[in-house]
Amino acid sequence: MKILIAYSSKSGTTRECAEELAAKLAPNEVTLACLEQGSPDLSGFDIAVIGGYVRMGKISKYMRNYVAENAALLAVTMHAFFICCGLPESTEYYFEKAIPRDLLNSSISNICFGGDLRVKKQKGLDRFIAKLILSEIKNNNADADRDEDKNIPAVLPENISRFADEIRHHF
Repeated sequence: MKILIAYSSKSGTTRECAEELAAKLAPNEVTLACLEQGSPDLSGFDIAVIGGYVRMGKISKYMRNYVAENAALLAVTMHAFFICCGLPESTEYYFEKAIPRDLLNSSISNICFGGDLRVKKQKGLDRFIAKLILSEIKNNNADADRDEDKNIPAVLPENISRFADEIRHHF
C-alpha cells in the first residue's frame, strides 16, 4: 500500500504526530510531505492522509487549501483527516468548518491527536497566548485543588494508534 501523509505543522507537534503515524503504518510505503513546503501530487497513492494544526479556532490554511485544491481527486481516493488541537472535544466543529461534507462522510476516519502547548517552540503572539492559556489552566487547577497538569493539552498517542488501526483495516 502506498500511503501519503500530507501535513501542516507550525510548532512541530503535527510533524511529530505524522512521523509517529508513519512508523505505525510500516511496513507500507509511506511518504511524508510537509504542506508548507509544497503541494504533493496525490496520484499514485492508495490512501491520502491529510493533517494539520488548529490555531485561533481554524484548521491551518495549508491543510484547508490543499483539501480544496485536491477535492476532486480526494473524492476518488481513500482518504482520512487528522488535526492536532488542544481542544479535542471541538474536533467535529473544526472539521465541519474546513472540510467539505462529502469528503468528511467518505473518509476512513477524522480524528484529533490532541495538542501540545510548548511555549518554548512558539514565537511572538503565539508564545504570549500559550503562556496566558497555561497560566489560566494552572490557576483554575489550583482553585479547584486538582492536579496541576490534568487539564494541560497533550498529544493523545492512543488516538494515533487507533487512527493507524482504522487505516490498516482498509487494506
